[in-house]
Amino acid sequence: MRIGIATKIILFLLVMFTCTAIGVIHYTQKIVFDNYLEYRQKELSGLARALDETIVQVSPDTFGQVRTRIIDLLASQTNGRIIISDSFGKIYYDSRRIRVGLNLHKKNELRISDGKRTEQFLLRTTNFRKDQLEPQYQTPEKLPRYMSRLDDVSLVYFAPLHLQSEIIGQVMIDEPLSPMTRYITRVRDSILLLMAQIFLVAAALAFLVINNSVVKPLKSVQELTKKVAQSEFDERLELKTGDEIGDLARSFNTMVYNLQKFTSELQDQNAGLIHLSSELEMRNQEMNRKHKLIDFDLRLAHNIQQELLPQVYPRIDGVVISAANFQVGEIGGDCFDFYKFGDKRLGAFIGDVSGKGIAAALVMSMVTILFAQLKDRLTSPARILGNVNDIMYRHFGSQHSIYLTCFFFNLDMEEMKLTYSCAGHNPPIRYRKSTDEVVNLESEGFGLGMFSKVLYEEKTIDVLPGDKIILFTDGVVDTRNMDGGMFGFDRLVSTVKRYKDSNSFRMTHFIVEELEEFAGDAPRQDDLTLIVIEIQEKKNP
Repeated sequence: MRIGIATKIILFLLVMFTCTAIGVIHYTQKIVFDNYLEYRQKELSGLARALDETIVQVSPDTFGQVRTRIIDLLASQTNGRIIISDSFGKIYYDSRRIRVGLNLHKKNELRISDGKRTEQFLLRTTNFRKDQLEPQYQTPEKLPRYMSRLDDVSLVYFAPLHLQSEIIGQVMIDEPLSPMTRYITRVRDSILLLMAQIFLVAAALAFLVINNSVVKPLKSVQELTKKVAQSEFDERLELKTGDEIGDLARSFNTMVYNLQKFTSELQDQNAGLIHLSSELEMRNQEMNRKHKLIDFDLRLAHNIQQELLPQVYPRIDGVVISAANFQVGEIGGDCFDFYKFGDKRLGAFIGDVSGKGIAAALVMSMVTILFAQLKDRLTSPARILGNVNDIMYRHFGSQHSIYLTCFFFNLDMEEMKLTYSCAGHNPPIRYRKSTDEVVNLESEGFGLGMFSKVLYEEKTIDVLPGDKIILFTDGVVDTRNMDGGMFGFDRLVSTVKRYKDSNSFRMTHFIVEELEEFAGDAPRQDDLTLIVIEIQEKKNP
C-alpha cells in the first residue's frame, strides 16, 4: 500500500503526540499527587493537633470519658476515620463506633510510643496473609505504584496524644484515596482531550504545509520526469520556494537542458556515425580484398620457401639422413640444406634467422641460395661462413638486428672425418654408440651479418660407424610446456640415449614425439628443425 509523505508525517506526529500525552499525564499525576499529599498532610496534622488539645483537658483517669461530641465535631472535618487509643493500644474512641474497647494491632497500628514520638504520614494497603487481611504501610512517595488500585489505598496519619508533655496515647486518622480516582480520571481525560485537539490542529496545519510546499512540487517533478522519459525536453519547472525543493527544481531544469543538448549532439553524431559506418564498411571490404591478396602471397611465399628446403636428400654410401621441420606461421626463419660432393663426401648446414615473419623468410631464402652458390667454389666451412657473413653485413648491417645463426659441416666418408664451423648456433651433438658418449660440436664464431670480416673457427673430428650427428635449432631445446618449463638440452641428450638403437628416421620420430608430449596443449613459440645423420656400421660379408 502506498503511503504519501503527508500521511507519514502525520503518523509521526501521532506517535510523538501520544508519547507526549503519556509523559504529560504521568507528570501531571505526579504533581497532583504531590500537592494532594502535601495538602492532606497539613490538614490531618492540624486535625491531630486539635484532637490533642481537646484531649489534654482530660485527666488520665477519665480518658475513657472524653467528650465524644467535641471529637465527633472535629471528625466531621474529614471523610476519614479517627481512632484514639492509649499508649498500650486500647481503643477509647472510633468515629465509626466499630472498635471501641478493642486493642490496636501493636506491630502495624500502634505507631506512637515513648520510643516513637514523631508523627507519621503513611499509605495503608491490605494484603491477604494467613487466611486474613493484614494492613501494610508504605511511605507516600510510593503512591504512583498503586495508581490502578487507589480504592484499596488510604492515607493514615499517626500523631501522639499528650498530657503535660507525657504521651498518653495516639490518634490514628485513616482517610481513603478513592475520591482521588475520579479526580485523576477527570484530569487525565482533560489532558487527552486537549492533546487530541492540539494534534488535530497540528496535523491539519502540517498536511496543508507539506501538501503545498513538498507534495505538489514533487508531483510537478514527477510529471516532468515522465515527459523527459518520453524525450520531451521543452518544459521546465517553475518552483520558487526558496528551499531545497527550489534547489532541486533548478538542478532538474539544468539537467533537462543538458540532456536536451546532449541528445541533440548525440543525434548529430549518430548521423555522422552512420556515414562513417558506411565508409568503414567499404574500407573493410577493401581490407578484406587486400587481406586475401596477402594470404595468397603468404601461401605463395610458403610454397617457395618449402621448395628451397631439400625435397630429396642426397645418397652417400654409409650415410642415412633424416630431417623434420615445423613452422609456427605460414613462413619461417629456419633453414637447412644438403650437398653431395662425389660419392664419398656430404656437405650440409642448418640455420636460424633472428625474428619471424617476412623479413626472416627473405633472409632465409637468400642465405639458402648463397650457400648453394658458395659450396661449389669453397670447400672450407669456415671460409663459406665468412663469405656469407660479409654479404649479409653489406646488405643488412648490424643496425637492423637481422642475423643468422648457422652450423656448416663437411663429412668425408672416405677418410671418416667431419669438418665443421659454427656461427653462434646451438652446438650439434655427436653420439657414439660404441662408448655411449655424447660430444658437443662447439666452434667459435658470431652470428652471420652481425659484424664484418669475422674469422670463423674450423674443427675436424673423426667419425666411426654407428655414430649419429644430431643438428637442431633452438626451437627444439626451447620448447615449453603449460607450466612454462623448457625441454632443455639435457632432456634432448637423454632422449637420444634412450633410442640409441633406432635408425635416424625412427630417432627423429621419437624426438619429435617426446617434444609434443612434453609441450602438451602449450602453443609452439618458435620454428623447429631437427636433423639426424647416421653413420652406418659396415655389414659383415
